[in-house]
Amino acid sequence: MGHEPDDLDRRLSRCERALFGDDDSSEGISARMKVAETTLANLDSTLKRINWLLIAGILTGLLNLVIRPIGSGPTSNQNSVNLGSTRADGTELVATTARSYLTTTDLAEKEHVSERTVTDWINQGRIEPSPTKSGKSWIIARNFRILPNPADECGKTPQ
Repeated sequence: MGHEPDDLDRRLSRCERALFGDDDSSEGISARMKVAETTLANLDSTLKRINWLLIAGILTGLLNLVIRPIGSGPTSNQNSVNLGSTRADGTELVATTARSYLTTTDLAEKEHVSERTVTDWINQGRIEPSPTKSGKSWIIARNFRILPNPADECGKTPQ
């Protein structure tokens, strides 16, 4: 196999151009590999960002479930007081405080009896749930119930 030196030089030159391209060219295999590496590096960083955004979205959704329990939000029924609000006709709303309990005076007015009758009912255990003593006054639950007289006392005249 007798190849002439010019023929060998030509073949080497062609191989070099295929590998490296012409001077300052992006046509060679080496230049194309660098472009592919850069593209893969950019794609890798983009995929990492997408993974982090996906993880952040999942964590945000889970925290929303933990921090804001089901049933809370603008559509749920909650007791609240609005301060400084106005009605549709322009008059200002006045905030009132609502107690979650009644006093003996409140209960007497509601049942149209005297305060003494209410304290008698308390002493007889006829109010459910049982009122509690706070200092000198009684605290009666707003959802109270007055129990009827026991059957053995019905029809008896007071002594």
